[in-house]
Amino acid sequence: MKGKSVYYLYFICLMVSVGGIVFDIAIISGTVSFVQWVFNFLIVFLFPYFFNLVGGAATFVFLSGMSLLQWMFTFLYVPETRGKTLGDIENL
Repeated sequence: MKGKSVYYLYFICLMVSVGGIVFDIAIISGTVSFVQWVFNFLIVFLFPYFFNLVGGAATFVFLSGMSLLQWMFTFLYVPETRGKTLGDIENL
């Protein structure tokens, strides 16, 4: 790896470590957006293989089960931020 890729790798590792608290919300939200795009790509790329391997019903049962687990995690562990200021959210 050369140049910018090492630079980006350094900052990604820094953001997920203790050093991540020094970055502002724009950089953090950019990282979250990047991770979302990566996982969207993986799902779209791997879907045909999984579909052909185990069939349509199992594929959609798996995806709906994962969606249910994600919803439960969000409902149980992500705090409500509606009506709160950015300062209140940072103090959560």
